[in-house]
Amino acid sequence: MERFALCILLLHLNLMPLWSQYDSIRTIDRYVDDFDEMIENISYRGGMGLFIPASNQHFREAPFFEFNMNVPTSQVNSVEFAIQFGGWSRENNFTYVKRLDTLKGTSNIFFNGLIKLKKDIIFFNKSFIGIGAGIGISTILIATDVIEPQNEDNQALYKGMTSFLLSPELEYIFDVTNKTQMSISFSVQYATYKLKAALQNDIGKWYYMPKITYRF
Repeated sequence: MERFALCILLLHLNLMPLWSQYDSIRTIDRYVDDFDEMIENISYRGGMGLFIPASNQHFREAPFFEFNMNVPTSQVNSVEFAIQFGGWSRENNFTYVKRLDTLKGTSNIFFNGLIKLKKDIIFFNKSFIGIGAGIGISTILIATDVIEPQNEDNQALYKGMTSFLLSPELEYIFDVTNKTQMSISFSVQYATYKLKAALQNDIGKWYYMPKITYRF
């Protein structure tokens, strides 16, 4: 009887590592399946919108294009990586006031790079409403009526402005077909662009960005 109990104990001790390995393999397989499902559900969108400054003292309205990649993290949450770029087809001049003189500046092109956290909150039959919040970097390229002004680091002072960017968003998404979607959204962007070497270097903070995108 003692030998039988000893055999059972030894068998149990030998099988424990095997069961642990089996559980570990099942856990890894589950993570792999979840990752594969997330990759399959990644969507890409492209569209266009309108850059609308709250004040037109330095910038005017401008069309822009957006391309983004949406990575779902749950049934209602996702992370979106977006690139926006646009420009002005007409002259967009503003006064560049320095300490001793005044220049004329012209804004040309802007680029935005954003990471957004998004959540679907209201659902309908073939559509839903979502909210999001994004952070990123925004750059506006400018030109002035002087020839290559240089700073101490031998870099052009008046070539562009870069700012940290915050962007809350409200979005309505509806199905066009079984595999395609359209999105109508409105976002507010907060970016503190500053003109280098200008007396009044803070040239605006709030910008409105309505847009339409298509999922493909």
